[in-house]
Amino acid sequence: QELVDKMKNLPGSEFDDTYVLEMVKAHQKDLQGFKDELDGTHDPELQNFLAKSIPVVEMHLKHVAGMQKASASPATDIKN
Repeated sequence: QELVDKMKNLPGSEFDDTYVLEMVKAHQKDLQGFKDELDGTHDPELQNFLAKSIPVVEMHLKHVAGMQKASASPATDIKN
């Protein structure tokens, strides 16, 4: 709730930057949790689920990290 309260008062670009940063953090945390669980479980069904899910979370993390880099770069003026 604290994060929501903070974000609702941010202007446009600051909101976007904060949102993307929080998404990166969440995906990093989730990825580590999935990997830790995979290392610690002996349940074959859970191992299978995690083995299939980890690449998806990695792809999502790469995508949001790319958004973070893009938002940090200066905008370019495209003229037609």
